[in-house]
Amino acid sequence: METKRYKLRQHNRVDVNGDPDPANSYQDIYDQENNCAIPMCDSNTDYLIYKEWVAKGNTPEPAE
Repeated sequence: METKRYKLRQHNRVDVNGDPDPANSYQDIYDQENNCAIPMCDSNTDYLIYKEWVAKGNTPEPAE
């Protein structure tokens, strides 16, 4: 079982007043092997590869 290829990332946005803006915050997946971000979108082939990787029993690093 492969582990730690992917890492979940949380992007917390703030509004113009510096207050948390959860409506515009988002999560993506960082592919540590290919040094790229993967959006969580079923039309993205890298995301589909990631989902297959997880389905095989692998676990990404959690978001910080």
